[in-house]
Amino acid sequence: MMSDSSAVCTTGGPASGTVVRGTGAVAQLSVDHADPRSVDEGRTPVLAADGRRLVPVLTYHSVSDDPPEPIRRWSVTPARLRAHLTALRHAGFTGLTVTELLACYHGTRTLPERPVVLTFDDGYEDFLLEALPALTDAGFPSTLYASSGLLRDEKSAAQRPGRMLDWRQLGEVAAAGVEIGAHSHTHRELDTLSRREAAWEVEYSGQRLRDELGLPVSTFAYPYGYSSRDVRAAVRDAGYDAACGVKNAYSHTGDDRWALSRILVERDLDTAALTRLVTRPVLPIGWRRERPRTVAWRTYRRARALTLAARGGAAPVALIGHVPVAVLDIELARPLPPLDPRRPADVLVRLHGRPLGTVWVDAGASLADALVEHLGTAVGQHLAADGLAPTGEAPGVPEQHGPPWPCHRAPAAPTRSTSVVIPTVGRPRYVVDLVRSLLAGDVAPDEVIVVDNRPADTATATVLDRDFADEPRVRYLAEPVAGASLARNAGLRAARSDLVAFLDDDVVADRGWLASVHEAWDAVPDVGAVTGLILPTELETHGQQLVQAYGGFDKGFTRRVFDLGEHRLAHPLYPYLVGAYGSGANAVFDRAGITALGGFDTRLGPGTPTKAGEDLDVLLRTVLGGRAIVYEPAALVRHHHRRDDTGLRTMAHDYGIGLSALFVKHLVTDPRSLLSIGRRVPAGLRLLLAPDSTRNANRREAHYPTELTVRELLGIAAGPLAFARSARARRRIRP
Repeated sequence: MMSDSSAVCTTGGPASGTVVRGTGAVAQLSVDHADPRSVDEGRTPVLAADGRRLVPVLTYHSVSDDPPEPIRRWSVTPARLRAHLTALRHAGFTGLTVTELLACYHGTRTLPERPVVLTFDDGYEDFLLEALPALTDAGFPSTLYASSGLLRDEKSAAQRPGRMLDWRQLGEVAAAGVEIGAHSHTHRELDTLSRREAAWEVEYSGQRLRDELGLPVSTFAYPYGYSSRDVRAAVRDAGYDAACGVKNAYSHTGDDRWALSRILVERDLDTAALTRLVTRPVLPIGWRRERPRTVAWRTYRRARALTLAARGGAAPVALIGHVPVAVLDIELARPLPPLDPRRPADVLVRLHGRPLGTVWVDAGASLADALVEHLGTAVGQHLAADGLAPTGEAPGVPEQHGPPWPCHRAPAAPTRSTSVVIPTVGRPRYVVDLVRSLLAGDVAPDEVIVVDNRPADTATATVLDRDFADEPRVRYLAEPVAGASLARNAGLRAARSDLVAFLDDDVVADRGWLASVHEAWDAVPDVGAVTGLILPTELETHGQQLVQAYGGFDKGFTRRVFDLGEHRLAHPLYPYLVGAYGSGANAVFDRAGITALGGFDTRLGPGTPTKAGEDLDVLLRTVLGGRAIVYEPAALVRHHHRRDDTGLRTMAHDYGIGLSALFVKHLVTDPRSLLSIGRRVPAGLRLLLAPDSTRNANRREAHYPTELTVRELLGIAAGPLAFARSARARRRIRP
């Protein structure tokens, strides 16, 4: 589609009678027909002033009499395309594909006297219906750059600019001899994305085209012509031979292989203007280094994207593109399951029932190899502890269809009773799934209390009465005043057990969840809370993949203990490093202890202006009160990540508000904390803002999207006022 505005053309040569005028991102040519000279003065090569051979590489898009308005400017009519091709043939031009042009530049093929390269971007259906017949009749080869995610039968979130080819039609185009190149998957501005997402767009699009067509895909074209040093490096690393930019300039033997110069053809480029463009050096000669205006334009576009994100609008969020990812759960003591070779997989790996970790398996890659590479040490240690010798076949686990396994112990009878509180707002289907998972566990809770925070909608009460009418352990409780903390506290007051677990209504409990909670509780003295691992139920959409990569749910597969004694973290912000403790979506408390703390602060959390923070606040108060928190990865739940792309942006902003509101709350309600928190402010600001802080260095390493950091910082700035508003509102209702 349209090109980089840095490529606005100025008069590129001495030919009088030709006017090149910049209009936005694209140059247009008009011809002064009073010029007495012939448009084509013989058929000599087009040369630069220094004698270099110049090659016009033309870029077309849609070929249609009535294209959609957004792409009309960058389209031509079928009649005009045929006129262009006739003019090129009469002027003695020889057509090349991009790969053939590269061979000429490399000296393995002779460059024709008058070469021209015809490229078509995006993959519109009219290429097959209109352009290909015209090219065939005129005897010109071409290169089609297709965005794999724009194809008509592709299940992609990408917005299609017009009617696109489908995969079958693209195969017909390739079979007709058209060279196929990659044009990214979702056709976004690659230079505004993170390195990780841009690299994925580059690599995945080429691989997808190769897999579907069974043909080599050796060149790439940057969407909109936009690239950067990192994007060009991604193209090199993905194994392409070259890439095309736009520039509206002539290519030549010294052209940048990773940003070949092309000339954008617009709708009003008539035949006479085209002929003059390709026969006289009226445009600039392709340059290698980025021009200052290119850098300035990129900086503006990045700032625009961040501003839009900060306002809550759509913006490119960095991560892998929308490719459905299989979510699997495997036991290594049983035969490994086959994987779908067409999609990657995120695999939870257990050995003898114990979660060891997750491994990522690329589409078509070996699960066994991934297990050995990422979890081989953990597997070996577990087998050694069991007194088992590894087998010679990856992943080295003797096949056992148990339990019982050597390390397997039947869950001991709990020494404490447990109530599970599920606050909910309008998610009856999720609630039913969660309750069923709890009752089916190896150890079931003594009671499950569903607290409906929107009881006016009777759907939750209706489905619970229908599905659990004969189950005395399931109780329904209404809390009509909005607020997650109010709902949690209502459940806490109703609970009758020693331990009270709080689970969000959009999770499902693993079979061994409660047994693992009790095991962790018994392993550490003076426990006040146990938190657990949170993994996704599915990763089908781009939004779900964003949340999983950057949402902070996964705290790892190692049991950790937090207290003010021997398990105190050696970190300047501890114990106020609240994100380390776990999540309130999966947390269990000593009922007497959390009641003594006053339960959840009703000024914090969803349903209040502070948006979040109530769970982190009560975990912090547990540690400050002298109790221990145990993070137990085997206490596993699966979370239904939001399917849309806005979930992570909202999460980042709300987390920032809740975090700063939490600290304002402690400063306001406990003056003794002023000195303790005040001493940590410089370290906290450094952690948030310093480019070389551990937090920011880790985020750079993980290619954390800058827009999410902006959203989080804006939330932090808004937190104090949000807490003040929430406190005023809560004074008007019961605590």
